[in-house]
Amino acid sequence: MGWISTLKRSKDMASFPDQKTKLDSSSFVRRLCFSFYSVRSEGKRGGKYVKRVLVFLFIIVLGVLAIYNNMQTKNGSPDQIPRPGFTAPHFSLSALNNQSYLVAGKRDKPVILNFWASWCGPCRQEAPDLKMIYEKYQDQLDFYAINMTANDDLESAKSFVKEFGLPFPILLDEKGVVSKQYQVISIPTTYFIDTDGIIKQKIIGVTDRGSFEEYVKELVR
Repeated sequence: MGWISTLKRSKDMASFPDQKTKLDSSSFVRRLCFSFYSVRSEGKRGGKYVKRVLVFLFIIVLGVLAIYNNMQTKNGSPDQIPRPGFTAPHFSLSALNNQSYLVAGKRDKPVILNFWASWCGPCRQEAPDLKMIYEKYQDQLDFYAINMTANDDLESAKSFVKEFGLPFPILLDEKGVVSKQYQVISIPTTYFIDTDGIIKQKIIGVTDRGSFEEYVKELVR
């Protein structure tokens, strides 16, 4: 639980251009510490004293970061970052059924987000499995299939849904905002989010039905 499961084979995913990722606070603090440590003071005594103080502070910061990261993994972070252990980014989208769906922190049921497009071969491959899993667990979780409408054709998306008889809500990311929030660069990409709004698992690409269902079972426990 909590580790990213990524399938590397190109046939299991469709790719988008790379996106710039933001520097998180932990990386910033580490770089700041290294910057301070590189400072050289004039004078032998002053320099040695400053070095010792900086080394001591650096060790403390590393210890605090280790504890902080461990707490994030176990309890989730309030920071909205699209990776396991962090709060899932908040959003609201309209769907093909003309209803709006919200992901924003605590919820009654865990939710699975699946990013897809009608032109994505791997998405077609996994569609029957997603339908089966939803029909089996729909009383225990929510399932939102987020069509990347900004990079897709709406009519083609509708045909895809009709072809596979998808029973779960089809959300439309018409401006590509949510896809950017979740840093989707390859599809399908799937997020498993618990009732506290914390991301527990992320899958990039297609996985087999058995493995996918194990993630679901873990989520609904």
